[in-house]
Amino acid sequence: MKYSSLFPRLAIIVICTVSIAKAQYIAPVQGPYGQMADEQSVTTETVSPDGIYSYPMSSGIVRDRTDGWYKSVCPMSCDQFWGPGQWRFKAWADQGITYGSSRIDETYAPQAYNDMYNGYQMNQVYLALERKVAEDGMNFSWGGRVDVFFGTDYYYTQAYGLEASNVGYLTTINGVEGRVNHWNGDGNRHLAQNVSEYGVSIPQAYVEMYMPIMTGVKVKAGHYYSGMSMESPMAVENFFYSHSYTSYYGTPTTLTGAEVTFGGSNGLSIFGGVDLGWNRMSTKSGVASGYGGVRWMDSCRTLATQFMVHSGKETWTYRPNRFSDIQNAEFSVTVLSWLTEWRITSWLATSLEFVYGWDNKGDFPRTNVSSSTWTGLTNSWYVRCTDTITTGLRFEWFQDNPQCGRIVYSKVFDDTTYNVYDISLGVNWKPTYWCTVRPEVRWDWSDLNGPIKFFGEKNSQFTFGMDVLLNF
Repeated sequence: MKYSSLFPRLAIIVICTVSIAKAQYIAPVQGPYGQMADEQSVTTETVSPDGIYSYPMSSGIVRDRTDGWYKSVCPMSCDQFWGPGQWRFKAWADQGITYGSSRIDETYAPQAYNDMYNGYQMNQVYLALERKVAEDGMNFSWGGRVDVFFGTDYYYTQAYGLEASNVGYLTTINGVEGRVNHWNGDGNRHLAQNVSEYGVSIPQAYVEMYMPIMTGVKVKAGHYYSGMSMESPMAVENFFYSHSYTSYYGTPTTLTGAEVTFGGSNGLSIFGGVDLGWNRMSTKSGVASGYGGVRWMDSCRTLATQFMVHSGKETWTYRPNRFSDIQNAEFSVTVLSWLTEWRITSWLATSLEFVYGWDNKGDFPRTNVSSSTWTGLTNSWYVRCTDTITTGLRFEWFQDNPQCGRIVYSKVFDDTTYNVYDISLGVNWKPTYWCTVRPEVRWDWSDLNGPIKFFGEKNSQFTFGMDVLLNF
């Protein structure tokens, strides 16, 4: 099955038509901060200054302006089977263009997500359906969530055993080293992967239960985002169109397993779980990985921080995120991350992300290197200029050992480390509450020397990207 380039063009027409119709037939109401008030359906309700509905009728669906979710307004205790909670869903489309430095390989990889060379891509048409548990401290509550999307971003959220072949072992397809996809077909995407440019991904599908034990216990089981990075594969959760190297290459994107979170006093919570490894729904040896951490947020919700560590056996053997070139090799891999967000004033905020990882290759047959490490540090600053315009600046440093091969992998570098840097300047413009335009300029450079260059034949790269994010 191959996806034609006609589909993205038709998608543009459909999305633009919906957007025009939305602007034509919905009379937006200005909120107290110049933002648009909620859409509403079925019910009549009053919108409070912070955008949350305050006096809903007994049934129906309303849209919360602050987070974009369509929510049921049935009283929290109305569902006797599920317990208190709230059904809600959210949908958006993200599409953009990226232009920049010339490349002989016609890709902006290893820059992830917006990697298409000098052209348009429909990154994601995304739908999330959720029943949010009620953490009221008094009642049991069941919930869960399912996410599915179509677009070019699927390539970066695939899991072994679901979208991709069982454990990601190298296979040869028409003489090209790659992996087998279960339903996304083949194509000519970059990085020697014989996969299509567009595909479907199911990055989250899990059930959740809240128990009023002690200060509250929440259990989650299934397939879900790891939460180890400041950035998310979901376009609506990020400020910048492009992604940092640390967010994709430095930490797992998804996990499959079970997690328990213990609520605490003063904004503190402790969590931990077991899983099958980085981006996997199956494991070769049956040995589970584990993770744990702590989160804290101050009472004013201006400062939040999280520390998390993940460790276990890995068997990755394909590019770009492989640990070994030896078929079926397994060895221990550990990564820790520390994330902090601080809203300094009403117009200034910053975030800091630190990641450090290492592997234990043991008697790795290729070199005398028994282990290797990678380190990532990303700092971002955000300035709110007006009610509709915010600017952002992001700087990143990522250090890798080629024997570890988090980004660039080669047998010729021995144990030499290399560094890659990138700086991005972006703007978020919200002409309406359902539309965000995100132009961005980015400069990447590396000190990697040798027969392999970081950006094809070069050690630096300039790109200009811009996407339009539409919330339906």
